[in-house]
Amino acid sequence: MKKKPQVINVGDVLVEFRRPVSEPPFKKITIKYPSRLDAACTDPGKLYSIKPKDNIFPTGQINFCVNICKKITVEPRKDNAIVVTGNYGRTALAKHAAMLMQKALDITTGFSINIDTDLDLRHCGLGSSASAIQGVGAAINELYNNPIEPMDLIRYLAGNHAEEIDGDNEHLVFVQSIGGSGVCGYYNGGLIIMTGRAVPIIRVNLPEDLKIVFGIPNQYLHPDANTLITDEIMAAESFKKASTDYSRGIAYRLLNDAIPELVDGNFKPMKEFIFDYRWDMGSIKNCSYAYPSIVSLAEKMRPLRNDNDIEFIFLSTAGPGFCIITKDIDKAENIFKRLDMKTFVTDIHNGKYQIIEKVK
Repeated sequence: MKKKPQVINVGDVLVEFRRPVSEPPFKKITIKYPSRLDAACTDPGKLYSIKPKDNIFPTGQINFCVNICKKITVEPRKDNAIVVTGNYGRTALAKHAAMLMQKALDITTGFSINIDTDLDLRHCGLGSSASAIQGVGAAINELYNNPIEPMDLIRYLAGNHAEEIDGDNEHLVFVQSIGGSGVCGYYNGGLIIMTGRAVPIIRVNLPEDLKIVFGIPNQYLHPDANTLITDEIMAAESFKKASTDYSRGIAYRLLNDAIPELVDGNFKPMKEFIFDYRWDMGSIKNCSYAYPSIVSLAEKMRPLRNDNDIEFIFLSTAGPGFCIITKDIDKAENIFKRLDMKTFVTDIHNGKYQIIEKVK
């Protein structure tokens, strides 16, 4: 990866894809697009040690799909303008996605896009940027009756993923993407394990009585992507070392213990693997560039590895959001509140994105 962040224009294409179309068969599409939580990567150093041609970084990922959704409505316009409304504040990301779709579909049609989000928490570990870009792309693809196959679209949008720069609506900063937000939108399963190139190899529905309790430190200031990626670059060598030290053991343990037990309905080995990856394989320490206090916060949570009321616990992406998946909501909320963290409760999302309305 370059020593400095790569700044691009909104709509710039880094990885090309073409599927030309004619007029859209629909006048309006509304979808409900879920979010994802990134519990672990199987080879995190690959984010920095290689530069794949398609920009799909082969790190592997364990994702939980969650019912924090964006309701996205797209309508074609008679001009070529892209007009973004709704309560989602990062309009440059929606515009970027729409311009990428214009180029992929070889069209000049403009779009009116409305995005209303259940919860707008940027750079906490929810994949909120990627779900906006993947969601807008999915809605425009639906508008044209899905000419682009799901995996092609996931990879195209992930390969051109970029995030906001505060005070600048014309430029974005390139951020490496693994494709998890796209996979959680297009594939069933509350827990999805991906290998390289965003390929889902395991998809498991989780019980509906399990709840997700998400905790964010009250002192976190939600910096923009440009600030975070600059700090992340400084930590690149630590991520590479973690891959050198642990990636073979991670693969063996997943394939021979955690995954077989998960498929048989026993979550405990996967819980223990995710916990050990985060707490004892350098992950939380390496991710502390985003919020240094997560190291001390995590140590206070260490006893929860053996708490039978907690099905899963992990830092999501680089945090600073921690997640507890449990039936005991009160217990999880109290854990986070004692650590001076605000909490949010939501459901597992076992399905794909949902089509709310199609108008011909």
